[in-house]
Amino acid sequence: MKRLLLHGLIKRVARSRKYYLTKLGKAVITTGLKTKALFIILSLAGLEVATA
Repeated sequence: MKRLLLHGLIKRVARSRKYYLTKLGKAVITTGLKTKALFIILSLAGLEVATA
């Protein structure tokens, strides 16, 4: 949690123990999931990844 805070991916809600994703955090998560779907899963399945 501390590293996510330091990198600005999450912020703490005032006077509580809750956190929320920042805009940057949402973009990083989305990019990671797309990368996983496009490259890693196809690689594990043994399929060729088409590069443009």
